[in-house]
Amino acid sequence: MNQVLQTRSLNILPKNQDSNFKVERPLVILPTYNEADNITQILDAIEALPISISALVVDDSSPDGTADYVRRHPSFEKNVFLLKRPKKCGLGSAYKEGFQWGLNRGHDVCLEK
Repeated sequence: MNQVLQTRSLNILPKNQDSNFKVERPLVILPTYNEADNITQILDAIEALPISISALVVDDSSPDGTADYVRRHPSFEKNVFLLKRPKKCGLGSAYKEGFQWGLNRGHDVCLEK
């Protein structure tokens, strides 16, 4: 995750949808393990985007305290959320749980980082 986030013009249009489709509640899913040095910068970059987007950090019980940095973020429980898992479970299952979390809470588009 040591990459600088950049905005791009995205055309997100599900198949069989007309051009009036509007994304109302996007969610970016961020699987993490030992990202304490980076997570605040990443969350701040997401908040600086010209669109309103929520972030879900799926943390695999990072020993470096990544989850603590997420909890201390000023937008925690507003646009920044945390799903802390009890152990390191892997990237694929992190996305799967993140997508399910987002859909259960009414997010209409879930994006992976």
